[in-house]
Amino acid sequence: MVKDSLEIQVISPGSIHAYEAIHLSRPVSLPSPCLSPKCTPPQRHLMHRPPPVANHHTTVLRTYPQAWVALFCIVFLRISIALFQFTYSAIPGLTGQYFGVSLMAVNWLAIILCGVYVVLSFFTEKIFEYSGLKIPIMLAGFFNLLGAGIRCIGATTQPPSFIVTVLGQLIGALAGPLTLNILTNFVSMWFTERLRAMAGMLVASNYGAIIGMFVIPTITVSTEYIPYLLYGVTIISFVAFVGVILMPAQPPIPLSYLKGIEKSDFLKSLRILSKNHQFWILFFIHGLNVGVCIAFNTLLPQLISPYGYTDIDAGQLNAISFLFGILGCLIAGVIWDNTRQHVLLLRLTAPMVLVADVGMIHIIDLHSYSAMMIVMSTNQFFLSFLVPIVIELAGEISYPAAESTASSVMWQGAQMFGFLFILIMGYLGGPSMNIQGSFNLHHALVLQALVATVMVALTFIYKEPRSSSERVSEARVKSNQLPVATLRENMIFAQEYTIPAVSIRE
Repeated sequence: MVKDSLEIQVISPGSIHAYEAIHLSRPVSLPSPCLSPKCTPPQRHLMHRPPPVANHHTTVLRTYPQAWVALFCIVFLRISIALFQFTYSAIPGLTGQYFGVSLMAVNWLAIILCGVYVVLSFFTEKIFEYSGLKIPIMLAGFFNLLGAGIRCIGATTQPPSFIVTVLGQLIGALAGPLTLNILTNFVSMWFTERLRAMAGMLVASNYGAIIGMFVIPTITVSTEYIPYLLYGVTIISFVAFVGVILMPAQPPIPLSYLKGIEKSDFLKSLRILSKNHQFWILFFIHGLNVGVCIAFNTLLPQLISPYGYTDIDAGQLNAISFLFGILGCLIAGVIWDNTRQHVLLLRLTAPMVLVADVGMIHIIDLHSYSAMMIVMSTNQFFLSFLVPIVIELAGEISYPAAESTASSVMWQGAQMFGFLFILIMGYLGGPSMNIQGSFNLHHALVLQALVATVMVALTFIYKEPRSSSERVSEARVKSNQLPVATLRENMIFAQEYTIPAVSIRE
C-alpha cells in the first residue's frame, strides 16, 4: 500500500491505456514495462527505467468541487481587474476635466494597459513554471488592489495628481497578463476535457467590462463623484484579493497530465513558432481583430460625442455589444466542438465583421441610437465568434511549441495592435473632438473597415496543414488506434514520445 503517492508509469501516448487516461477520463490499469528481449520497440526503451510502484491501481480523472470555488475566485478577480481598467475610459470627458488634461492624455491610461501586457507576457511563462498558479494569481490581486489604492490617493490630493494616477494605472496594469495568460494552465489543471472549454470561456469573458460600462457612466454624473467611484473600485479589488488568497492552490489530483510534456522554454517555443508561417497568419488575424476592437471600444465615448451621444449612451452601447460578444463566444465553442471546420468558420465569419464595419460608416450619419446598437452588437458577435476559433486553431498547429506559449503570443499581439490603434484612432479623432468631429470619426471608421479587409484576406491565405493530420490519421488506422480528436493530438501521437511518471496524491 502506498502511503503518500502512487507513481503510475505510462507506456506511450500511442497506447490505448494512455489515451483513455488522458482524454476519456476512464479508470484504467496501466501495464508494466516489458523487460524481455522480445519486447516491442515502444516498450524496449523503458528497460532502464524503474518499474512502477504498483500496476493494478486505477484512477478516475474528474472535476472536483474545489474547481468551481477556484473558478469563482478567478472570475471575480477578472471582474475587479476589468473595472479597474475601464474606470477612466468609460468617462473620458469627466476624467479630462477632473485632472485638467486633454483626451489624448486620458487615452494614455488605456495605452499603458496594453503596453504593460505586451512586456510582462514575455515573463509570465517562467513565472508560472517556477511558482505554480496560485502565487501569480495572488500577485495579480495584490497589484490590482495596490494600483486602485494609489489612484485614490492621486484623485484626492489637492489639486488632483494625474502623475500619481498614471503610477497607479501602471502598477494595476500588471494584474492583466498574470490572470489572462494563466487561462490554459488553469483549466487544464482543474477541469476535465469535457468542461475545459466552458471554464475557459467563463474566465476569458469580460463581465467586468459589461458591468463597468453600464454602471460607471450612470453613477458618475459629475466630476465630484470620481473619488467615490475610485473608492468603490478599490473595495471590490480588496474583496477579490481576499478571495484569491483563500482559494485552493490545486485539486487533490491535478488533471494536467500533459503539462509536464508540453512545458517548453518560452524562447525555444518562439523559435519553433517563428518557422510556422500558418501560425503567424493566425497571429495577424487575431491581433487585427481584437486590437481594433480594443481601440474602438476604448475611444467610443469620444468618437460618438460629436453626434450628441453621452457617456451613458456610449457605455450602454459597449455593454450590450459585449453581451452579444459573449453569446458569439458560446456559439462558436459549440459549433467548433461539433464540426471542427475551422477553415470554413474562419472564412465565413471574417467577412461578416467587415460587413458590420462598413455598415457602421453609413449608420453613424443617421443619428439613430437603435441602429447604432444593432450594428455594434452584430459586429461584436462575429468578432467574438472568431476569437475562440483562432485561439484554438493556433494552439493545435503550434506543436511542438507549448500551447500556453502560443496562446500568450496571440494575446500579446492583440494588445500590441490595440496599443497602435488607440494611438492612430485618437490622432484621427483629434485632440478635442469638438471641431469637425464627424469628419474625424469617419476616418476612424474607415480605418476599422480597412483593417477588417486585411483580416478577411488573411483568412483566405491561411492553409490548413492537412498533410500532417492525414499521415497521422493513416498511422492510427493502421495501428487500430482510437479516432482522431484534434490536429494537435495527431501531431503529439506522431512523435511517439514517452510520458514521464505522474505522481498522484491519494
